Amino acid sequence: MLCCMTAAWAEGTDDFVEVASASQMYNVLSGNARAKVRLTADIYLSDLGANFGDTFCSTFYGILDGDGHAIKGDHYADGTTERRNRTYLFTYSDGATFKNLTFKHIRKNSEDHSNQAIITSQAKNGCVFENITFENCGTWTNYDNAGSAAGWAENCTFTNITVKNSDFTADKNQSGCVVGHAIGCTFTKIKVENCESTSAADKGGGDPGNKAGGVVGRSDKCTFDEVEVLGSYIKTYCEYAGGVAGYSTQSKYSNCTIDDQSCVYAHGSQKVNADRISYRGGIVGYAVNGDIIQGCINSALIAGFNRGGGIVGESSNGGVIEGCLNTGMVIAITMEELNDFYNKYKNKTGMTCVTKTYQGKEYVIRIYNGNCTDMFNLGGIAGRISNSSVSKCANFGSVLFKKTNFANGGIVGTLVNGTISDCLSDFSGSSGVHGICGRTGGNSRIDNCLNMTTYKDFAAIDDDWTGFKSNDKNYSLTTAEDAHHIKKTTAADLESGKVCHLLGENWEQNLGTDAYPTPTGSKGVHHSRTVSNHYGTVCLPFAMQSNDKVKLYSMNEVNNGEDDVTIRFSYVDRVEAGHPALFCVEELGDITFESIDDEIIYNPPFPPMLGDWAFVGVFDTRVFSGDLTKTTYYISGDKIRNASVAVHIAPYRAYIFGPSIDKLTSNSTNRAKAIQFTLDDEDGETTALEMVGEDLVPVQKDGKSYSIMGTEVSEGYRGIVIKNGKKVIK
Repeated sequence: MLCCMTAAWAEGTDDFVEVASASQMYNVLSGNARAKVRLTADIYLSDLGANFGDTFCSTFYGILDGDGHAIKGDHYADGTTERRNRTYLFTYSDGATFKNLTFKHIRKNSEDHSNQAIITSQAKNGCVFENITFENCGTWTNYDNAGSAAGWAENCTFTNITVKNSDFTADKNQSGCVVGHAIGCTFTKIKVENCESTSAADKGGGDPGNKAGGVVGRSDKCTFDEVEVLGSYIKTYCEYAGGVAGYSTQSKYSNCTIDDQSCVYAHGSQKVNADRISYRGGIVGYAVNGDIIQGCINSALIAGFNRGGGIVGESSNGGVIEGCLNTGMVIAITMEELNDFYNKYKNKTGMTCVTKTYQGKEYVIRIYNGNCTDMFNLGGIAGRISNSSVSKCANFGSVLFKKTNFANGGIVGTLVNGTISDCLSDFSGSSGVHGICGRTGGNSRIDNCLNMTTYKDFAAIDDDWTGFKSNDKNYSLTTAEDAHHIKKTTAADLESGKVCHLLGENWEQNLGTDAYPTPTGSKGVHHSRTVSNHYGTVCLPFAMQSNDKVKLYSMNEVNNGEDDVTIRFSYVDRVEAGHPALFCVEELGDITFESIDDEIIYNPPFPPMLGDWAFVGVFDTRVFSGDLTKTTYYISGDKIRNASVAVHIAPYRAYIFGPSIDKLTSNSTNRAKAIQFTLDDEDGETTALEMVGEDLVPVQKDGKSYSIMGTEVSEGYRGIVIKNGKKVIK
């Protein structure tokens, strides 16, 4: 029998019933499963007596609006065995809405029932879950489907869901921090932090097919967007573990990330065939049938046995992996070694750490030189690809296994009847891993890929598999394999933009900043910089044109007068590749120069002389010292300047070469001539700018590192660095 109620509940003005206690809530919902309920205070489930029914109602059709309040505690406070069977607020939810709620300190356990969750056992027909937080919660079942919002859900929407400091376990199949098994559902803006999701917790292997995910254990025809998994541990003791979903079919994943404090682990079982002992990936463990994974990032530890990938363990039957990045570690390791190794990974101990920048964000890369175990089908992006594609992806993370194994690669471990295109590999790994693909054959192809790992082969081509193809746009810093159209390249070719231009439209590189191209977009070879003055110089290996933001001028006349030198620049619509230009901007800030045709050159042409003067463009850093400074003039702000100390000219700029400043003496004053430059604009107007000064940035010889803009940078900075007057590529 229920405890006596001490307060009444009231009908709201918008047809909501307002409740302030668990007893009120139970009395309303047990009498009207379609009620619209709004909380006016926190609800404590432990206030309910031992005779409380199994759930608030068997099937809920209405609305539960927490209005920012929390539901706390457990159904039963006496700790009896019976308590473990009472497992959710609602047995079924049909078209119901749950919103603006927080659940705290609730644990649901069952030795006899599947579909264990905090809110509802099963949800269907358009149920909505939005603005909900689960904190210090957990569910456990000896059977299938454990989650926070629902054990099983079909055609439901989950938006703005946060789960933290919680754990979910299904001793058979499908554990997820939001839903155990989801069908036709949408998940948007999901955050899972410091949680555990475990499937097949018997540690003896369990039945084949166990699935654990950071969000769902199994996904059928679902979509996921803006998912974050932070500091979480997702594991199975048999198969299928993924940062977002363990097992997935016909689902789509966009903008999902898992951080470097997380671990995804799948351990094999002696009860199952060796080919099935584990599938684990940073986003999905096993993408079975046409899954699409786009714009996702893994930085987690991906550990276990067969079929491991930074993004997906295996993708088959029309799957698409596009625009993804792995900076995490994919390693073959035993279950006995896992916990200690995971702690070292999180704390960056026992391994070398370096910082790399990609798309403007820094990532810490772990490099480990210790022992691993035997395994194959490991890849920085995917462990195995079958009838699927990987494109526009990059791997900076490690791929590690016992060196006697094979079929392991920087992008894909094994490629069967699939494609790899426009991918970048720049990673650390075991000696037997290949730069792009560990085993390639069948009717497969690799196009437009770049291997930056200098001690790895590009790919392993299985001679027994016929039909493998590639185009002539694959590049590697290792020895070329001419039979498969793989071309050897150099660091100089990479830095110059040559390789980016040849790789094609899906690659881009900011000359002067990026040491190599990346498959990140469609800008191609370009040059972007931040300007703090309205005037500057530029010289690029491609043609460019004036636009409404940047006007270009070429040097076309020098007047050496009795008392001054005037250098005239005239407005031009187009500047040819390798030709220097003066530019003018009205608005300070970021500017970009892009190519206007397909031609690209790798050395600027010799500049024409205008009497004793020349406008000289450079693609690399130039350092002038001693007497050379007297013949070197440069434009800074709205002035022409000359310096008496050593200076450096940054790449893709220009300077003016002319007679020594000592020899430019005015006949009438017997002093150095004034030097100025003028601009003839497109409208015919001429602007005269200020005179010569002495103001060049000196070469810093203090042992510190500087960017090409002259700004001091840390040792972890990646790109072109000036140190003691010398250019270094890091």
